[in-house]
Amino acid sequence: MNPFPIPDPARVAAALRATAAAEVLPRFGRLAPADVAEKRPGETVTTADTAAEAMLARLLAEIVPAAVVGEEGIETDPRLLDRLGSLDPLWIVDPVDGTDNFAKGDRRFGMIVAFAHRGKTLAGWILDPLEDRLVWAAKGEGAWMNGTRLAASRPAPVAELTGTAGPRARERLESRRKMGAKGLPRTVARYGTIALEYLDLARGEIAYMRCVGRLKPWDHAAGVLIHAEAGGYSQLADGEGAYRLAKPRAKDGTLLLAPDRASWEALHMVF
Repeated sequence: MNPFPIPDPARVAAALRATAAAEVLPRFGRLAPADVAEKRPGETVTTADTAAEAMLARLLAEIVPAAVVGEEGIETDPRLLDRLGSLDPLWIVDPVDGTDNFAKGDRRFGMIVAFAHRGKTLAGWILDPLEDRLVWAAKGEGAWMNGTRLAASRPAPVAELTGTAGPRARERLESRRKMGAKGLPRTVARYGTIALEYLDLARGEIAYMRCVGRLKPWDHAAGVLIHAEAGGYSQLADGEGAYRLAKPRAKDGTLLLAPDRASWEALHMVF
């Protein structure tokens, strides 16, 4: 039994869709130069990000009054990260995931919300606002899309698995493939938005994901839970166990998600 009541999934979905309609979609393809800035080298922020986070924070607080840790809010108050291990309920928000894509007019972007309590993710939602595709999960209650329970990709030999990995990993696999190596997985390029990768992973459209970096909670908290509730398996590839909701580490980590433990171990050996 979950230690805290799960927020009404329909109300959270409605909050995401309302925010998309009011603050995100009207700006897509219509950003002026003044609407786009660089919050740090290589990281873009737009007026859609900041406006959507503010609206989501207000709407989510009406569902469950709780602190909000958002990707953009962290920029102004890094102390919010300390809330991740709190005993209190917590909302975790990525208002526009794939901001670079969004700013360029690329349709691949999404919105992410997670709900946590006592340092554990209890529920997560991912919305593809342009296509109105929404997946969600609650711990112990499965992963869902439009009333249909989702199932991650079925286990299969590694050579039959298709998933996403970063450019260096893809280059290494391609080099080995050219040298005649067998039993290597198929890889596709990153989407530029982790939200839609998790959406496809939970729907079984791709079988695995390999993520390298700081593994920030607004990117992964919801997706890891949704994938697990769809029947998938994930672990940190550096021997530190399952992904945990905690203050991001100073060093990068590697998170590997697969159909099951056997597939994970086989993929881990390959990568």
